[in-house]
Amino acid sequence: MDSVGALIITVGVGCLVGGYLYARSRSQPANKTMEQSKNARVTVSEVWIYPIKSCGGISLPAEKLGPFSFVRDRRWMVVREDTKRFLTQRQMPKMSLITPTWDSQNDCAIYSAPGMTRKLTIPFKGIQPDGPRYDVGIWDDTCPAIDEGDDAASWFSEYLGLSVRLVRTPDDMQRKTGEKYRAPESDNVAGYADGFPFLLISEASLKELNNMIGETEYPIIMRRFRPNIVVKGTAPFEEDNWKAIQIGSVTLHNVKPCGRCKLTTVVPDKGEFGGPEPLQTIQKQLGGNFGQNLSHSTGSVGKSISVGQEVTILETKNL
Repeated sequence: MDSVGALIITVGVGCLVGGYLYARSRSQPANKTMEQSKNARVTVSEVWIYPIKSCGGISLPAEKLGPFSFVRDRRWMVVREDTKRFLTQRQMPKMSLITPTWDSQNDCAIYSAPGMTRKLTIPFKGIQPDGPRYDVGIWDDTCPAIDEGDDAASWFSEYLGLSVRLVRTPDDMQRKTGEKYRAPESDNVAGYADGFPFLLISEASLKELNNMIGETEYPIIMRRFRPNIVVKGTAPFEEDNWKAIQIGSVTLHNVKPCGRCKLTTVVPDKGEFGGPEPLQTIQKQLGGNFGQNLSHSTGSVGKSISVGQEVTILETKNL
């Protein structure tokens, strides 16, 4: 055999071995995470709701599930007055500074924002439950909405410097999730979330993402990713391999990885974009995804998820 032939064989074998080692390295985290899930107790560490889409969230000890998601999650949305299209931190990062507190006694959210001389109170049943209805746009969907009146519109318009309306989801809204990502035994409907009822992230995944990124000017905290459910006791990215889980008496199906956008670069406590991270690293090292979108079973409506509850892994994807 001449030297050229030998070189070709050597390179070919090297490519095969390299490809095998790469594939094996990609499979090892999944195997490792499955071993950890057998030996570690996975629990809920945080429960979050975001009553108005793209505004501040509220951390709770527990929350009940409704048809769309948690009962108080993304039931409201800010839309442009002229186009009736949804508005988010992608266009208006200062929306992160619109901060809610929940008045349990009066069952209402109380909103404040920098520079606003008064707070805005929004009852859970709506400011005007029988207000005018019209269609609004969110991504490729056209959804029904109930207008929450001129006072709320004026408050948000003053803060944002743009003519907007505040709208609420009708209880009978049927906004279906993408057909390709529907879960079994589920109504597969969402409120004003981007596309799915719930978002879950583990503490370990955020820690590992920060290890990948290294030092940054602004901290990469969980609030940048706006999860509904945060869990602990996992290996990094173990949740990516879950197909179905149970939390208490609630069954959740992992339907799609969460594709990330520039909203993750908003610094929540500053209300402005803070540089390329964490999106740059997520795109380069994690395929553009971080966190998992979940849909709940129809039988889970009316039940609750609480901090401290154990997460039982019912089925895995065997990635």
